[in-house]
Amino acid sequence: MAGVIPLGLGGLFVTGYQRRVKAIENKASNQEIIKIARESNGELNAVLIAEQTGISLSNAKARINHLFISGLLRKDNSEVKKGETKYFLKDNISKHSKSTSYLSEEITDATLINLAIKNEGIISPSSVCLKLNVSIDAAKQKLKELRKKEVFITEVNENGALVYRLIDSDLIK
Repeated sequence: MAGVIPLGLGGLFVTGYQRRVKAIENKASNQEIIKIARESNGELNAVLIAEQTGISLSNAKARINHLFISGLLRKDNSEVKKGETKYFLKDNISKHSKSTSYLSEEITDATLINLAIKNEGIISPSSVCLKLNVSIDAAKQKLKELRKKEVFITEVNENGALVYRLIDSDLIK
């Protein structure tokens, strides 16, 4: 048993929780929820997600909270009906109701710079893809454009992945 650290009952709870979260994500992925929002003019609530995906209302609320914390949704408390908070897609994602991602021209310089600032000045094409719901190709293209404009430099991280570091380190607080 050398090298084994007993976790006690707490480890069992964490493992069980992680399995439940993964099972919910498999039933209602971020992409599926964003698609539902797009089909509803960017508007979203837990009842709509539960009805469309078949997950429970509490699980739908958890998925919305995850997307809100991830920065993909914004809250609108001004039109609360029956205690249900409305959420809307951020960054005009709803304008693209037929597409599943932004076009490269629609990823603004400011959006990528802000994303880099939130990540201590470092971003990768895959992080841009996930955070902005864009294709890897669109993320790579826009990051290359900003590298040519001397906004980012490229580096290889400890895992061998190509990352982009914000040159203006004064923006990082």
